[in-house]
Amino acid sequence: MSTPLTAVSGIGPSTEKELKAHGIDSVEALAVASIDQIMQVPGFGEFRALRMKDAAAALLAAPPTRSESPEAECDTSPDSEPITGWTLPTDSAERVETADKTEGDKDKKGDKQKKKKDRKKEKKKEKEKAKEKKEKKAKKNKKAQKEKKSKKGKK
Repeated sequence: MSTPLTAVSGIGPSTEKELKAHGIDSVEALAVASIDQIMQVPGFGEFRALRMKDAAAALLAAPPTRSESPEAECDTSPDSEPITGWTLPTDSAERVETADKTEGDKDKKGDKQKKKKDRKKEKKKEKEKAKEKKEKKAKKNKKAQKEKKSKKGKK
């Protein structure tokens, strides 16, 4: 029996529909799908694809171990203490950390490209100002030469 995709945290009915349309119809299929295949689904970038793949794999893995004895009962009353001692698979955390770095690198790259474009715009503006200044100076010189000629002609 396959586990429904909505069992994965972050996957609701509409996301489940999109995943199924791309051939991923169960948690098991999601866990074994490639990141590239998951990224083909609208709304899935690299980070989300990694996160969902890891969450699916975690659902299929053996239940997490507790530092307490396995026989300990879980008190779900509102006044109960929070459960402690659960451990996450390390490869899952590392993959998410790697995805975070990738997203951050994209942001840095985007910032660098924006700064580069801004510098190009500034240089272009400076060139235009210099050209205008040069043209004004040339006009002024022509005007001065005309005035000189007209003064010589009057003498």
